[in-house]
Amino acid sequence: MDPGPDKPAGSGGSGQPPPGVFRPESPQAVIFDLDGVLADSEGLHVEAWRRLFADRGWSFAERWASEWVGVADVDIAADVSAQDSARPHSGRLVDEKRKWFRQLVTEGLQSFEGVAAELERCRELSIPAAVGTSSARAEAMLMLQVMGFASYFPVVVAGDDVPRVKPAPDIFVAAAQELGVPAERCIVVEDSPGGIEAARAAGAAVVAVASSFSTDRLGTAERVFSGTADAIRWIRGVIVTGQGRKQ
Repeated sequence: MDPGPDKPAGSGGSGQPPPGVFRPESPQAVIFDLDGVLADSEGLHVEAWRRLFADRGWSFAERWASEWVGVADVDIAADVSAQDSARPHSGRLVDEKRKWFRQLVTEGLQSFEGVAAELERCRELSIPAAVGTSSARAEAMLMLQVMGFASYFPVVVAGDDVPRVKPAPDIFVAAAQELGVPAERCIVVEDSPGGIEAARAAGAAVVAVASSFSTDRLGTAERVFSGTADAIRWIRGVIVTGQGRKQ
C-alpha cells in the first residue's frame, strides 16, 4: 500500500522524518532525477527499445518492460549485444535506441500533473534546483525543453558528464558541486532503487515517488510519495521552514 505523501517510509506513520535524517542546518537545495520523476518517460524508453527490436526483426520479451526501468542504456545494450554474437556492438545499439527515443520525446513527452506549478513556486522562492540523470545530456536537454522546464534548472548533470552513472554517486556529487551546496544539504528526488542508492552514497537525503516501482522497493528513502508534485510541495516546506521564511 502507498504510504501517501504524509508518511515517511519506515517511520511507523508518525508524519515526521526519521531522527538524524535532516541535519540541524536544514536542506538547502533539491536535485531531481529526470525519467519517472520530472518526465513521464519510462514508457517511452521501453517503446524505443521495442521499436529498435522490431526494426531489426528481433523478438522483444515483455518482461523487459519492467526489468529495464531505471537501467542505463549502456547496460541494457551490453546485455542485448551479448545475447547473440551476430548482433551489433552495444555502442551502435545505444545510438539506435536513442534515435528512437528522441523521436518519441518530440512526439509528445509530458510531465506529471502539478509538477510545473510546483517548480515555478520553487523558483519564486529561489530554492536551488538541479537535474541529475543517467540519461545522455542531449536527451536530457531535449526532454526539459519539450516539457518547458529548461529554465528551472541552471544545473543539469547527465550520464555522459561523469565517469559512472547510478547507482554510483557521481551524478549527485557533481550536481551538488555545481549548485555550490554540500551534498549533505541536498534532498534528492528519485523513483528507483538504484537512484536511491546513488543519492545515499553521495551523502544526500532522498525521497522517492512511486511512479515506476512499488513502495516496498523504495523503502530505503526517507519518504515515499504517490506523485512528484506532492514530493516537491513537502520538500519546499522543509527547506523554507528551515530557513525561517514563509512559503
